[in-house]
Amino acid sequence: MLQRDPLQLRLASAARPGTFAMDVRLFAPVPVQIAWEAMTDYNAMASYLPGLERSEVLAADGDSLQVLQVGRGGIMPFWVTLRSTLQITLRGHVATWFTTHGNLDSQGRAEVSAQSGGSAVHYTAQLHPLTWLPPLLGPWFMRKQLQRQMTALRVHMCVLLGEADASKAGVPVTTAPLRPALAQTAAR
Repeated sequence: MLQRDPLQLRLASAARPGTFAMDVRLFAPVPVQIAWEAMTDYNAMASYLPGLERSEVLAADGDSLQVLQVGRGGIMPFWVTLRSTLQITLRGHVATWFTTHGNLDSQGRAEVSAQSGGSAVHYTAQLHPLTWLPPLLGPWFMRKQLQRQMTALRVHMCVLLGEADASKAGVPVTTAPLRPALAQTAAR
């Protein structure tokens, strides 16, 4: 089903020099609550999003969070470390954010809504790296990194759905697949 519903990603230069407008739409064959859990579990994001080395909720006050995120990416010899502290507001199934400090200035919105057979996810943002990016490779890399991260997010949503179904059925949940040798032994 994920191949049948490819994610749509647009990253284009914005009016402000060095700023990019991002628009991502994807379908996930999971209920809204599962999609929302994956989108807003900031403490777990570094465990499944490529390039994200750290993601941590620093403070929470009602529907407002302060989140630190640190990521690294690029291609040799152009490695870039991006570090941002975000102010995030969660209301309903909508998250809005802006950077309070760091070297990736951003503001954006993420929303999930019910769609036949699953959830429609929509991210929009203005991204302004405050570190030098190579003129042609920088935007290309940002697009590829966003594509990898959004694909990983959708896969993580499906994993969470499997874990939710397994726990409802009373089946023990494992997050790591068995190695082939162990799977054959378990099947005997």
